[in-house]
Amino acid sequence: MTEIEKKLKGIDMIEGIGISSGGHLHKGRILRSFPIEGWDNFPNDEHFLNHFFFCNIQISKGSNAASLGE
Repeated sequence: MTEIEKKLKGIDMIEGIGISSGGHLHKGRILRSFPIEGWDNFPNDEHFLNHFFFCNIQISKGSNAASLGE
């Protein structure tokens, strides 16, 4: 069991996941990540869909996500 699966074990239902990332994004991929080393040209959509295939996943630039949260 992965660490993520352990944390989600007690949750009955997840309708969606929002991911915020600082850096340059394009079509679900982080092209350049400033805060997370090693995530340049990282295929976010593919990676997270492999783990969370059962819910809607939205990836947004950090500043856009902050505005939406307001």
